[in-house]
Amino acid sequence: YTHGYGGYGYDTSHVPRDEAKPELVKHVEEGNLQAVRDVVESVATTSHEEKNKLLNYARRWTEVDYRMSGFTKEYEWFDLTPLATAALKGHHNIVQYLLEQGADPTLEGCPSDNVHLDALQAANKKLGSAFDSGNRATWNIPRRCVDLLSVANFFWNKAAYSGSGYSQTKRVIFSNRATNMEHLQQALNEVSDIAEYPQKSLKKEDLKSLKAKYIS
Repeated sequence: YTHGYGGYGYDTSHVPRDEAKPELVKHVEEGNLQAVRDVVESVATTSHEEKNKLLNYARRWTEVDYRMSGFTKEYEWFDLTPLATAALKGHHNIVQYLLEQGADPTLEGCPSDNVHLDALQAANKKLGSAFDSGNRATWNIPRRCVDLLSVANFFWNKAAYSGSGYSQTKRVIFSNRATNMEHLQQALNEVSDIAEYPQKSLKKEDLKSLKAKYIS
């Protein structure tokens, strides 16, 4: 899909078609953890580089700004990564799985005009929507997503290519890595199961203790 305003009578034949939504992202949107596992495991047997690309790939799409002069101005963006998509949808089990597999939470995406989110920001957006609804029953799942990503961020430095602006030479290789994958996985396992929320949701002091425990 190409986003924009107006557009009637404008020539947009020069605008490239948006990339198709990756299979992994489709399964993430559906909340289908088993399908997500199947796709990741099918690539994991090839190479570490291919697995990283699968986990962190975000499609390109074009935002078109229709000017009153009769011309258009185009902006190309990366859409959300599979991890940020899971966070925005509130699929906490998929968020945890992708983090355990090495998905980079620092990569930003632009899912729509003027919205730019990394994974934790996406989770907080979902939590904010749940709060706004006033239905406490909907709070726990996005809160667990926020907790998982808050813990994971202890182990990641922001990627040099994290910005959501698209370039053909950007995100060709995903070289950013967790500082300690073993400790990351151990720390994620200290986040309580969803059945124990909200009583066991992480407080500021809990996050501080976890960071002190795993980050020297």
